[in-house]
Amino acid sequence: MKYFLQSVKYMMRNFIPLVMVAVLPAVILGLLVAPGGVPTFFVSYASGRGDLPQHFAGYLFNWRTLAAIALILVIMIVGASIIISAIEKHMRVGVMSVRSPIRLLNHSIIPVAITLVFWTLLLVVFRFLLFGLLLLVNLIFGNNWVLSFIIMFAVYVGLLVLYLFLSSPLLLWTPCMMIYGYKFGDAASSSFRMAGKRSRRLFVAQLMPLLIIFGAQIIIDLVFAPLSFPAAAPINIIMCLFLMMYFCSLSAVAYFDLAELGRKDEEVPLFPNL
Repeated sequence: MKYFLQSVKYMMRNFIPLVMVAVLPAVILGLLVAPGGVPTFFVSYASGRGDLPQHFAGYLFNWRTLAAIALILVIMIVGASIIISAIEKHMRVGVMSVRSPIRLLNHSIIPVAITLVFWTLLLVVFRFLLFGLLLLVNLIFGNNWVLSFIIMFAVYVGLLVLYLFLSSPLLLWTPCMMIYGYKFGDAASSSFRMAGKRSRRLFVAQLMPLLIIFGAQIIIDLVFAPLSFPAAAPINIIMCLFLMMYFCSLSAVAYFDLAELGRKDEEVPLFPNL
């Protein structure tokens, strides 16, 4: 829980500058993606309204899917680059400022782009595996609704655990390349070694916000029934805003701890009024 609590604490202490940068990308992303889509499917399936092929039809490759993935990736790269540059500077020299977004963007756009491209590829593979396995379970056990639901949920949990462990080193790639100037190969090697030291902490730190998002989505779906666009857009925007701010904070918090670097943002001046 250490990295989760520290990341939330940092995010809340610097809420205003982080929101100023993250709100526009979050609005655009919230109109394009639904972070709570999988819980919505399980709620719909449990109530007899879920249709597996229809719900996961967007996973099939076509020009619209590819264009959407590319647009989402570009938006995330721009937003995350500015945010993580501001956070890194704050932790390294003790100054939090988002007044020069272009300078912040240029400082980290290449490391962030590399990291997010690999993260997106991993996520796409995970979702295709999820779709294929859920479809297979539905075809084999579809006549037994209870058994089908239990196995589907177990498959999703198993794949999610595997995905979070595999994605843990990705949290450290960008800081490795930004702070020490590592090339891609060196940063990847260093990230895997560092992530191995605290794999459980990184796993929990990634899992906790997802549990919050999924829990909120399930409650919303149970109370109001699954919402469709545009009614679901405000909820998606809030979720995207939270996830973008949180994971950028987590990346820096975890790296500074694992690399045993001092954080200037935590230092309190001896004479603060001078």
